[in-house]
Amino acid sequence: MSNTGVRLKPEDVREVAFGGLTSSFVQLGGDIVRPINEITLINETDAAVYVSLDGTNPHFRISPGTARTIDVKANDGMFDVGQKFYVKYATAPTGPVNSVFAIETLTR
Repeated sequence: MSNTGVRLKPEDVREVAFGGLTSSFVQLGGDIVRPINEITLINETDAAVYVSLDGTNPHFRISPGTARTIDVKANDGMFDVGQKFYVKYATAPTGPVNSVFAIETLTR
């Protein structure tokens, strides 16, 4: 297999401890600084979590103790520069009591 010369460029991990999750969406880290082709949503908490791209609507539900990778490059897509990620717990009436939720991003 030949080398295509594509460089992988991760951004810093966006992470929030269980105590920072609430029943309202909170921004997770800053705006992305370059187009993102792949995101991994990692829920190490003991509660389901919603991730939003607009801070209002839930776009992804991540079950407790699971992770989901979304590779939009396969369809020639990307998350634009300036995109924000928001997170809230999905389990009522209380949220998680341990661990963290994280988002890892990657561009090619």
